[in-house]
Amino acid sequence: MDELAYASLLKEIAEQGVDTFLVKMPFHLAILGADKANQILENYTYDEWYLAGHSMGGAMAASYLGRK
Repeated sequence: MDELAYASLLKEIAEQGVDTFLVKMPFHLAILGADKANQILENYTYDEWYLAGHSMGGAMAASYLGRK
């Protein structure tokens, strides 16, 4: 699935004042980009943040958070 399928949902969330990031994964496989959230967290400071993904992306998000 193309990551742009989530763009309209993220736009709706952003319109509520929440920063959103759509991260492109190598070959559309989250397992190959397991640490891509680091790029965002290194450049922004948030007291609270949320990480989500679809299917394997959700599993990789949970794995990432489990290592933090």
